[in-house]
Amino acid sequence: ENSRRFRALPVYATLLSYGSAGYTDILRRQISLARRVVRWLWHNPHYEVLPRGPSGLDGSEETSQLHDAIKHTYIIVLFRARDDALNAVLTTKINATGKIYVTGTMWDGKPATRLAVSHWRTDVRRDGDIIG
Repeated sequence: ENSRRFRALPVYATLLSYGSAGYTDILRRQISLARRVVRWLWHNPHYEVLPRGPSGLDGSEETSQLHDAIKHTYIIVLFRARDDALNAVLTTKINATGKIYVTGTMWDGKPATRLAVSHWRTDVRRDGDIIG
C-alpha cells in the first residue's frame, strides 16, 4: 500500500531541514518550558504538581522533592487545583482562554489537568510568561 511508505516522509523532510541539532533544540525548549511550569506550579499555593510525595516536610525535604519533580519532567506536566470547586472546572477554564490547550484526566480519583508541551516553535520565555 503506497500510503504506508509515505508515513515517514514528513519526519524525513523535517529531519533534512532541521537536522539532529535542530531536533535536539526543539526538544530542549519543550523540556525547559515544562520544567518552568512545574517550578511555577510548585511554588503557587493554589496548585499541586502530581504525583507529589508526603506533605508536612521540612524545607530541605521539600526542596529535594521539587528537584526530583523537575528532574523527572520532560514534556508532560500533571497538576490540579487545591480548591475542589476550581479543580472541577480547571481544564475548561484554561482552555477557554485560547492561549494554551490542556487535557483533563483523573489522579487518585480526582480530576487533574495535563499539559503536554509539544509544539515545535515553543519559546520558553514567551510561552512561560503566558502560563505564569
